[in-house]
Amino acid sequence: MKSKRNRSWKISMFAFLFAVLAVISIGCASADTIYVPKEGNQTIQQAVNNASEGDAIIVRDAYTGIKENIDVTVAYLTIQSENGSANCIVNALNSNDHVFMSLMCSKIT
Repeated sequence: MKSKRNRSWKISMFAFLFAVLAVISIGCASADTIYVPKEGNQTIQQAVNNASEGDAIIVRDAYTGIKENIDVTVAYLTIQSENGSANCIVNALNSNDHVFMSLMCSKIT
C-alpha cells in the first residue's frame, strides 16, 4: 500500500514539474531578426514599427541613398548594419532632427 502511494506521489510530482516547465517555455518569447530592405520592411522605420522588444534589425548593404528620421519606440531593440558602417549610411530626411531618436533602451550600431 505504501509503495503504491509513494509511486503515485512520484508520478504526480513529475506531472506537476512537467506542467510548470511547459508553461515557462510557452511564456518565453524568442527574439526575431528583421532585415531591411525585405518584404514589408522597406525602411528602417517600418522595421521598427514591426519589431517587438528584444528583436534585432539588420540593415543590408543595399540600403543606400535612403533618407529618413527613425523614432525607435521599441525597448531593447538592436539596429545594426549588415557588414559595417562603411557599407551602410543613413541620412536624415529632416536635417534639423536626429537620424535615430531612441525613446527606449536600445542599441544602435
